[in-house]
Amino acid sequence: MPWSEQQAVIAWYEHLGRDYTVETFDWIGWRGVFTFDPDGNTVELVAKDPDWVAA
Repeated sequence: MPWSEQQAVIAWYEHLGRDYTVETFDWIGWRGVFTFDPDGNTVELVAKDPDWVAA
């Protein structure tokens, strides 16, 4: 998903008081936002950092 949409989801989770975690994957320039659906399944929303450049 686009970085800006992921930022909007984080703000929405904050507004709802939903538990979530954020993990960065610097080696590929990704950020994952993790939460759980009502059945307890992990949901991951991944976005590529638009400023990331491969080394």
